[in-house]
Amino acid sequence: MAKEGRHFDIGIVVPLREEFRYLLEVAPLLESISHEGTYFYRLDFGAITAVCCVVDQMGPLPALQAAIRLLGFADIELLVVLGVAGALDDDVALGDVIVAREINEFQANSKAESVDGGYEVRYSGRHWSLDFRIREALSNFEFSGRDGFNGWRAATSEHYRELGISNETAGSCPSLHLGPIASGNVVAASSAFVAEVKKIDRKFIAIDMEAAGVASAAGDRIHPLPCLVIRGISDRADEKKKTLDAEGKKGWRRYAVRNAAALLAGLLKWEGFLNALGLDVTSSGAEDIAKQLASQLKSHVGGAWLVGVVFGVYYHGPAMVDGEAVPMDVNRLRVSDARIRSLLEAAEKVKEDLLVDGRLPEAAKRFVDLIENFRTQLSLQKALSLLQGFDQVVAAVLCPEDENEQVESVLLQAEKLEEEAGTEAVIEFLREFVSSDPQIRERYVDALAASKKWSEVVRLIRNIDPTELSRLELEHGFYACAEKGETDYAKALMKRHDSAYDDKAAVIFRREVSRRYSNIQYDGSGDAK
Repeated sequence: MAKEGRHFDIGIVVPLREEFRYLLEVAPLLESISHEGTYFYRLDFGAITAVCCVVDQMGPLPALQAAIRLLGFADIELLVVLGVAGALDDDVALGDVIVAREINEFQANSKAESVDGGYEVRYSGRHWSLDFRIREALSNFEFSGRDGFNGWRAATSEHYRELGISNETAGSCPSLHLGPIASGNVVAASSAFVAEVKKIDRKFIAIDMEAAGVASAAGDRIHPLPCLVIRGISDRADEKKKTLDAEGKKGWRRYAVRNAAALLAGLLKWEGFLNALGLDVTSSGAEDIAKQLASQLKSHVGGAWLVGVVFGVYYHGPAMVDGEAVPMDVNRLRVSDARIRSLLEAAEKVKEDLLVDGRLPEAAKRFVDLIENFRTQLSLQKALSLLQGFDQVVAAVLCPEDENEQVESVLLQAEKLEEEAGTEAVIEFLREFVSSDPQIRERYVDALAASKKWSEVVRLIRNIDPTELSRLELEHGFYACAEKGETDYAKALMKRHDSAYDDKAAVIFRREVSRRYSNIQYDGSGDAK
């Protein structure tokens, strides 16, 4: 069954409802979606889109089944397992967060062999390794993603202050550990069992019950997905587990999950990690953010335009040439106009902050302050009028109420530009929209013809099926081809014109061009010779 275009940057599998409640304290719930009997949850990780499912059972098989349902619901770029785990290494403390460099389903492919009248289990296991690029990003998070890493440490310190438990040693600044983990269908609550598991791999740093199932769902595909296991340490997988789980109304478990969730949130704000995933934030959640921001700034002259420029959907700004306001490419303006350069640099910083923290109201206020300060520097009313025109176009692109309104807005702005700045300004302005609508394309061709830019008309017309050309485009196309010596194509356009239009004006046009261009004769019978 088709997924109806559902796409999220990441998918998260959470084993238990309890863990999901703690996750929501870090990444709030945006939407609940029911699909074929399963519930999925859209979570707020800022500009990164995330969908989550709750297994509500422990063990690799339920986790495998839940992950398969999630992958059947939506396309994602990364599959994450998030929850608690038990520590297997003395250097790993309560509240620390571990990321699996390798997942070992240690009970898989095991064999019981006879030994001295008894038996011994020979473990073989199944193994999944973390994608190299993701592993490298995580290894360097503390140094290359310092802002995100320090933000994570600050968040965990706040979690620790809220813990309310003091009879167990734990640091207020937990550590991040990257190493192999054991995953299997057993609750580890015995130091003897821990010793046995450590014999399989003495480098194991933690043990869980779901990572192997999710890794299998992610890896056993035609196009495998990377699987990231992030676990907060809530116990040491020994006899104290039950006591720790119950202490402080499950305070240690809440602390561990929140620390793990905060790490994921911090990573998703770091460009290095997003690059490792192959995610371009500007092509996902940023588009929705730009739409919301432009909608809020519609009432402020220049506000929607500024959003359009910094989010890469509009490429012109106001330039003063001989006392007239004309549109000019923003890259040229950055070099030639210090006011524009300063404005865009400040606005781009606001955008970066917004994509990290997702605080739209604060960003909207900062945009308003920037554009109002910029407007005070524009002395000519024509420049303000030009900004209003830019606003209309950007708002129509980002926040169209319907397609006709968007087209009408672009055409209206073209008329205003022609009155105020001339045909060249219209050509420069419409160049961005020429492929969006036939009416806009026709207006663009008309402007090119008015400026006698015949080569550009020919290039454009030749890429369009003659049956899709309007009457005006056919006529301008004929003149352009005739002027540039494209005789055969000019004849083809003439024949199309003759077959489509038989009114008096059309006949006069064909006779006039035949008189003007002696090498393309029209005899009135439908033939161009």
